Amino acid sequence: LQAEAFRDVAHETLDAVEEHLRVARLHYEAGTVPHLDVLRAEVAVADARQRLVRAENAVSLAKAALNNVMGVDVNQPVEVAPVGEYSPVHLELRTLLEQAERSRPELRAMDLRIEMARRGVHLAKQGRLPGMALTASYDWLQETSEFGPENLSWTVTMGLTLPLFDSGETSAKVAQAQSDVRAAEAAREQLRQGVALEVRQAYLNLQEAQARLQASAKSVEEAREVLRLAHARYDTGVGTSVEVTDAVTAMTVARSNYVNAVYDCQISLAMVEEAI
Repeated sequence: LQAEAFRDVAHETLDAVEEHLRVARLHYEAGTVPHLDVLRAEVAVADARQRLVRAENAVSLAKAALNNVMGVDVNQPVEVAPVGEYSPVHLELRTLLEQAERSRPELRAMDLRIEMARRGVHLAKQGRLPGMALTASYDWLQETSEFGPENLSWTVTMGLTLPLFDSGETSAKVAQAQSDVRAAEAAREQLRQGVALEVRQAYLNLQEAQARLQASAKSVEEAREVLRLAHARYDTGVGTSVEVTDAVTAMTVARSNYVNAVYDCQISLAMVEEAI
């Protein structure tokens, strides 16, 4: 879409310089301007046509790249629906940071890692607690006697262990588990700061792009008015050919800056959504 917008700018530039060439030839035929004006206008038209060819080629390359990303034949025709006029959005950095804190899967994974490490501490501490074991068994005798008339007997055994001394093994396991918790918490904090930086950068890039969009829109209006006046002055014999070509160049630059700002806004907004 951005390549197509630059192609439209190239078309607009070519139309402007071709109109100037038409007027310059009329004035030259009338003897009111030198042949140099016609030559200068012809050079401007040739340059504009070259820019249009490059712009058309950029559109073809962009479509081929899009097909490649989508995994289809790069030569397949493709048309991208326009996204419409960009409307500036008003976002709060604090809200974005809070949403990223809740939504980023990396942070959620780190939270699970910390929870697992804390459970490891709990399990390691179990080594300091008494242990109890209960076992049961039964026997069946095929032959019985008067001393043991029953052929089925049950045995229940309960055992209790008290950890009095384990050469510091339990303490070492607890210390290691606690160290794992601290390491996981430190990694989580480092990751949180990295996410916050990513969100802040995306937010500031969007703010900058929207500010440039507003300024460039005003510049386009002014550049078009300057070009209109330059054409009018040249038509009446007051202005010069250089004045017209300079105005065309200024209009082209202003339009290009506007296109860049529009799609920088679109891309920056997508980066904000990804960052959160």
